[in-house]
Amino acid sequence: MAGGEGLSFFGRTLYDMHVHSDFSPDSDTPMADMCRRAVELGLDGICFTDHAEFAPGDHIPGAAEMRRMGDEVRRLRSVHRDNLSICLGIEIGYYRGAAGDIVDFLDAYDFDFILGSVHVSGETCYSFPRSFDPGHDPMDYFSPYLRDLASMVDEVDFDALGHFDLPKRYGPAEGEETGLVEGSPLWDTVVDFLGEIVDRGKLLEINASGLRQNAKRLYPSGEILRAYRSAGGEAITLGSDSHATPDLGFGMEMAMAAAREAGIARAARFSGRRASYYCI
Repeated sequence: MAGGEGLSFFGRTLYDMHVHSDFSPDSDTPMADMCRRAVELGLDGICFTDHAEFAPGDHIPGAAEMRRMGDEVRRLRSVHRDNLSICLGIEIGYYRGAAGDIVDFLDAYDFDFILGSVHVSGETCYSFPRSFDPGHDPMDYFSPYLRDLASMVDEVDFDALGHFDLPKRYGPAEGEETGLVEGSPLWDTVVDFLGEIVDRGKLLEINASGLRQNAKRLYPSGEILRAYRSAGGEAITLGSDSHATPDLGFGMEMAMAAAREAGIARAARFSGRRASYYCI
């Protein structure tokens, strides 16, 4: 699926709250390029959520890198003070057993927004092809992911939950016997978990990257969004999860439509860990 060329969001309020730059190991796009593209698209603001991944051997930015990141955001805020809001966030890649290190990392820096994600459970990396072995029980693929999401909610103070049903990217075909879908053996756990994040004041992200990835669908599904709304969820964050300028803002129209279809009428932006809301 093509990137975001030709898109324009002028005339409406819209913040892309999930953007990566060359401060992430999987992107080579400077923050300045992302900001220029955001202005071209007519976005009101973007949030840089570069990776801090706590699985063994993965990338955790050190103090010097974090200083450079903060300095560049401050510089770009000055450059774009009249045409773009720029938020300094972080995407925490939660890993079971690493909560102490995550808490210490978050306590050391001031972020506008913290996105909590699970990319790796045990030996399974849900972002990589061939993460699912067709010879294994699908429940052994999805269940650890839900378990680690629950641990993250208990152990880490984040603002929004990233790409809720990421395992569908490379996982087995979803149906009533498998997956994070209504009718599956895991659905009651999904519903209970959504109630838990609402009770704790966390938001759910609608992540449009699935539209251009193997999943070819938004994260999360419409049925998960409806269950979130039924649990009392009233707002979401919107994110392209872009790592390159052509993907910035991509899929936002479909993400907003999915929210409205689920009965959710507001999206959030963050500053200093405080949310403000706008109608979608």
